[in-house]
Amino acid sequence: MIKKKNQNKREGNKVLVKLKNTFWSSKYNLIMLANSILLNIVIWIYIYWEIQPVTAYIPLHYNIYSGVDEVGAWQKIFIIPSLGAAFIVINYVLLYLVLSNKKILTYYLSSASFLIQIAFFIAVYFIVSLFKSGIYG
Repeated sequence: MIKKKNQNKREGNKVLVKLKNTFWSSKYNLIMLANSILLNIVIWIYIYWEIQPVTAYIPLHYNIYSGVDEVGAWQKIFIIPSLGAAFIVINYVLLYLVLSNKKILTYYLSSASFLIQIAFFIAVYFIVSLFKSGIYG
């Protein structure tokens, strides 16, 4: 029983050591993670400050060819930062899983996470601008 506990503890320590020696030692991945999380938080705050609860529908998607092509309740705008947070988690779980094998792939994953946040921020900015202008519907 004691041997089993010690063995489980050693296996758990190996995972922590692997995480510490690989993921946390790459400054680029840490910077991209911090930037991704920070930008996602900025998106949440921006939506919270700019979109007031309304009973009318707000634009949720804009297409340059046909204008607003999706409207919905104001709460649905929070889907965008939620997807951004999910992308952060998924990318960094994948990053951890492939880190021991292919280091260049980890740079792509961490960069993609940040670039997705930038794209979502731009989308939210334009949707909020469209909402505030009142010419969407």
